[in-house]
Amino acid sequence: MMQEKRSLNPSGGPAAQPVKGVLQGLTLQLFLIAVLPLTVLVLAVTFGSLELHHEAMRSLVADRNLRAVQSAAASLEREITHRGAVLELLSKQLEAGGNLAIDFQRFGPDLAIFDAGSVALDAQGLVAAVPPGSQAEAWVGSESGRAALAQAGEIGRAGYLPAVVVGGDAYIPVWVSNAAGITLVGLFSAQPLLADVLAPLASTDTATVLVVDADYRLLFQSGTLAVDESLRGHPGIAEALSGSGGIDYYPTRVGEHVIAASPIRPLGWALMVEESWEDIASPLLQATQNAPLIVIPILGVSLLALWFGLRQIVQPLQALEGKAGDLARGNFATIRQPV
Repeated sequence: MMQEKRSLNPSGGPAAQPVKGVLQGLTLQLFLIAVLPLTVLVLAVTFGSLELHHEAMRSLVADRNLRAVQSAAASLEREITHRGAVLELLSKQLEAGGNLAIDFQRFGPDLAIFDAGSVALDAQGLVAAVPPGSQAEAWVGSESGRAALAQAGEIGRAGYLPAVVVGGDAYIPVWVSNAAGITLVGLFSAQPLLADVLAPLASTDTATVLVVDADYRLLFQSGTLAVDESLRGHPGIAEALSGSGGIDYYPTRVGEHVIAASPIRPLGWALMVEESWEDIASPLLQATQNAPLIVIPILGVSLLALWFGLRQIVQPLQALEGKAGDLARGNFATIRQPV
């Protein structure tokens, strides 16, 4: 009888061990199948969408700035070529002959676009100036002015010279010669023209606008961003001076900047807009950067579901395991309490 009893009641060990292993495996499987994959999926979707949002914002800001820069550069080119076209038209009218000094004075209203003055020269030198004593007259009479004008250009076509400094201010000389040997020269201020055309770009506090000439001289600057290196090595400027331009991304100490640059072809200038794209993101788009916070309630719900599963499934099975062990040891009263 004792031998038979031992076979029926092996101290609960062999019978209880498989059940305990199953219960332990159930908890692990519940975590691996329900909680862990859901958490990984949420993290992957959240951070993946955040990265896509960053890339979309960078591209959006870059494309917007490039279009704005190209539009501003085109406006500057039109203003500059308009001044050359005025001189070309007046030069053709003077080919018919007559009194050059009197005829040139009659063009005063048309020459008002040259705020630094304009002059007319023949083979002997200066003939007339509008107005007299202007910066244009002073520059034409200087050694540098005579050397610049001595270079032969295409007859009847306006030429544009690099910015010159007269009296501490920068001016752009425009000149044209006709078949009668008459040369018209007009000077206009670079700063007022740039400030007027670039006002829409310079009105934002987040962007820095630069205009650089072929010698890397800074002709115009607005904005609060500091240029971290020299203009010669700054991204976008060299490309724009070479006639291409485009978009660059420039990492700085305070974040990534988007750079859009475009050439101003008649004068060989470069127009550049540099902006931190993160500073202009709208509050709604910035709110998406807080998307990882969604992981917190997801984890809370997952833990609640795990707790519910443990409470409703695992713990009853553990209680059932204990009663089965008691019953195997001969405690029949244990089955009176239901699980």
